[in-house]
Amino acid sequence: EVRMKTQNLILLLLAFLSVILADLTCIPIGEEKPKKISSKWINDGYCDCRDGSDETETGACPKKISSKWINDGYCDCRDGSDETETGACPKTRFQCKKSLPISGDFPPMNFSIDWFYTKNEWQVLRLASRGPPSIDWSKTRDKICDCCDGSDELPGTCTDRCNEFSQDLEDLVQSQFETFNQGNNKRRKYVRAAKQILSNMDAETQEMNTNFQDTARAFQQGAIPQYQQEEVAHYLQSLRTELISRSKIDPNKDYGTTREFAVLAGNCFNFTSNEKEFKGGSFDGIPADFLFTFCPFRRVTQQRIQLENSGSFKLMDGPSLLGIWEAWTRPYEEMSYANGDTCWNGPARHVRVDVQCGVEDRIRNILEPSKCIYEILFETPAACNSNFKNFLNRMAKPQTHP
Repeated sequence: EVRMKTQNLILLLLAFLSVILADLTCIPIGEEKPKKISSKWINDGYCDCRDGSDETETGACPKKISSKWINDGYCDCRDGSDETETGACPKTRFQCKKSLPISGDFPPMNFSIDWFYTKNEWQVLRLASRGPPSIDWSKTRDKICDCCDGSDELPGTCTDRCNEFSQDLEDLVQSQFETFNQGNNKRRKYVRAAKQILSNMDAETQEMNTNFQDTARAFQQGAIPQYQQEEVAHYLQSLRTELISRSKIDPNKDYGTTREFAVLAGNCFNFTSNEKEFKGGSFDGIPADFLFTFCPFRRVTQQRIQLENSGSFKLMDGPSLLGIWEAWTRPYEEMSYANGDTCWNGPARHVRVDVQCGVEDRIRNILEPSKCIYEILFETPAACNSNFKNFLNRMAKPQTHP
């Protein structure tokens, strides 16, 4: 009796497994509608399914399919490569017939500065995104020309502008190369100037700087006894203040891998704008004019002014502190200035500075995308480094640039 029950259990299990194994649905070769195939046909060395799903262990199904099956509305290839124009395969994208010579994802193009890229890079990427290699299927046949050749829309809806966009992109990248070359030459001078500032320190200042570095290192490594730490901290602060007044370079700040940003220390840069401009046109009242003052590695301030007919201005009140130097949030590309004056019914003011390659040191634009959060676009030759050149090389057509 036990043997009989065991045999019956085995038979039931085999029957159950046969049902599971037979439960394979595919579109058989030579047919158009999907159906279930027998478990006997699975991995038997013969290709029965158009997508090869019945022969995953034998490799019996050919990797090539008939040209009749391409874009016929049925998904035959697992990667969807046979249905790039129909959307029949899940998780596939519409492939534009033509595109600009750049592939990859592009950042969101908002009014505010995109903070993953510098503004130079953002301009190039924004133009490059006008000729993507592929788009989501949801963006096809919506009367919006996403592919530069218009292949995502019905014939006659769009014109082929790939050559036009490609030339615009090439011109923009070429102009950025010219900016880089001029800025990089000045950057070398900035590096030499930083070395000169350090070498011009008198013997007393040099000894003071060495003493500061050694003491600060010992303090950070915990080599100072606890009962002396407060006294040493005050000593370091006073020593740092004296060094700044003597050399204009703060030994506690990062001026770049070759101190190329050191020449900016001790300088300030002004920029005038009104509320409607730096708030992106969202200001409803009568916009006041302001003077922004950016002092790299120190602070950013804002003062209300009255513009004169002569082009000059008159200060109307004292400066408001927008932020104090905090750190590089992205080394040598983005600065952070925090702990500014508190806004009325708002947070403490804060400034992010996008540092980009330029021929001159200047503020290019200032925005206030959200309440009391400011964004400054600052150009300087100090930022014309190899990272930016490498980016341009990736964005350019295959060609040689100096």
